[in-house]
Amino acid sequence: MKKQIILLAAAALCVAGGCRTTTQNIDRVNDQSGAIAGFDFRDINRSICEAVASMLGSGRMQRNDGGRWIVNVMPVKDDTSNMARDTGALSEAIHTSLREELTNSGKCLIFNPAVGRYAQTAAVPQFALIGTINSRSLFLDNKDRQIEYNLNLSLVETATGLEVWQKRIFIGKRADRHAIY
Repeated sequence: MKKQIILLAAAALCVAGGCRTTTQNIDRVNDQSGAIAGFDFRDINRSICEAVASMLGSGRMQRNDGGRWIVNVMPVKDDTSNMARDTGALSEAIHTSLREELTNSGKCLIFNPAVGRYAQTAAVPQFALIGTINSRSLFLDNKDRQIEYNLNLSLVETATGLEVWQKRIFIGKRADRHAIY
């Protein structure tokens, strides 16, 4: 009897072990996986590219003398209700992506407050880029879930506090009502 229980347990472990998903690298350029209910790297890339293109295309960052403005990219406030990720991870990913995209555009200079305080020549940012990301979850008639994310960005002139550019980017997802986002 003991022998049969041990064999049955061993067989169950073998079957359960064969059902696992294998680990794979994500091909960021040609990702073939489906959408997820949460805010993923594809959403970050698309929304940041859209926001930066809008901001730089607005003409607000053009200087008459051909120079570049200094922008302080503030941390993005995360007001989402996501439970499936580390607190601050989404905010940090968006903040880093904004800094990267703006720096690499060559259209403005990005102020780094962590290093700026040690500078021998003070550089004062002329603009601050501030933002929040929020979400809300709705239930559809068929009881599936609709998750709506809004990335809200504003470019503010630091000398006056006047907002010179604003962009709201909507990212919507539909998923099973039990989806963790």
